Amino acid sequence: MFRPAAGQDLLELWFPGVHSDIGGGGPPEGCRLWWNSFQWMQEQAATAGLYFDAEKLNALVAEKPSQAWAEPINSSFQSASWYLGEIWPKLTYCPKLKIRYPRCNFGRHRDIHSGALIDQAALVRIRAPDLAYIPKNLPKTFISSVKALAELSPYLPVP
Repeated sequence: MFRPAAGQDLLELWFPGVHSDIGGGGPPEGCRLWWNSFQWMQEQAATAGLYFDAEKLNALVAEKPSQAWAEPINSSFQSASWYLGEIWPKLTYCPKLKIRYPRCNFGRHRDIHSGALIDQAALVRIRAPDLAYIPKNLPKTFISSVKALAELSPYLPVP
């Protein structure tokens, strides 16, 4: 579970997609779901004082997709070689026992804890009937409440 250290004002948001959709690394053409998370991270970093080369940044983000949240989710993780990595044990932390132990993932989704903040890109995607985006790691009550909202805020906490 993410907890900022005392005196820090860090913010963690959950975006739609798989790892390469959020942090890049996916195929460059036809897969721009990364745009929302990248734009948010860039704005947060710039506010904290990080310098960006404007020319290089503009070359990367100048053409915003009209509906970046609706871009396809990268499916490269559905290959047989990816599933081999799912049976390789990884260290997992148990906060109740305060220990790390090896565990195979077996394709489980990441845990999204109560209080986690879901970005508007995911919220809009959940509401889009043609995308049928219903993340398995979000409570069904949360999905229903998102669909029933009159308008969306920049992010919402998971109950």
